Order: sequence, then structure tokens, then C-alpha cells
Amino acid sequence: MARTPKHAAAAAAPVEAPAAWKHIDALTPWADNPRKNDPATPALVRSILRFGFPTVCTEDAATGMLVVGHTRTKAQRVILHGGMRVTLDDGTPLKPNKLFTLPGAPGPGFVPVRRHAFASPAEAKAYALADNRLGELSEWDDAKLDRSEEHTSELQSP
Repeated sequence: MARTPKHAAAAAAPVEAPAAWKHIDALTPWADNPRKNDPATPALVRSILRFGFPTVCTEDAATGMLVVGHTRTKAQRVILHGGMRVTLDDGTPLKPNKLFTLPGAPGPGFVPVRRHAFASPAEAKAYALADNRLGELSEWDDAKLDRSEEHTSELQSP
């Protein structure tokens, strides 16, 4: 009798519903999140102001815990309320804007959130760690990076 691989259940899971708008004050961050987000927050503020919010946050459907998106939601709070020194690309300081609304959002403070049914709270936390750590395994192709930067040299990096 063939054994079912451990990951087969996750692979066979139904496709998730699209993201919905949720207010950042209604999100429950992972209290024991080991990631220190403050160093990345100013750059993410600039990125959101420039590119919008194309990457959705992820919430555990069973517990309501924010699994992915802690830095993005923190950056959104900084845009709305301040609380952190951020210098914009043009060298001016960020002025909080309580009316800042992402394109398509129903109002200020709303971010796109996808609810995901993790197998357990431990699996949700494992995914949060993997989401943050997997990018650290990648390397840059310096030649392609140089070419990409040549094509975008007129744009300042976030």
C-alpha cells in the first residue's frame, strides 16, 4: 500500500478566495513574531507610496492571527499616523496622512488580506517563518541585476 506524502493534503487544498479589504486595526499581529521590522519600515513606506500594496497580507482563518504582512501593516500605520522618521525619495520628511487610501480600498487604513486555513496555529507560525526566511536563500545574478538597474536608473529605489 502506497503511503501518502505528508504534503499531499496541502497540495490538494482548494483554491483560496481572493483577498478582501480589512482595516489594519482589525488585524491581530503575531505577538511572538521574531522579526524586527523597524529597520525595513521606512523603505516599505516609500515602496507603498510609489508602487501601492500589490502583495496581500495573510491571516490564519482559524485564529485571526496575522501570519504575513507585519511590516507592510506597520508601514501603513506610519503613513497614516507617523510615529517613525521616514525620509521620502525627494529628501523631504514624511508627513502623516490620515486620509491615505490604497487604490481600490474602501477607505483609509484598509489593506488586502487573504484568509488561509492552516492545519494548526503551529503551521501558521512555521509558514510565517518560512515566508521571511526563504528569500534569504536566493542569490543575485549580478549581470542581470546590472542590466535591470540600467533600465530603471531613472527611478529611485524604494
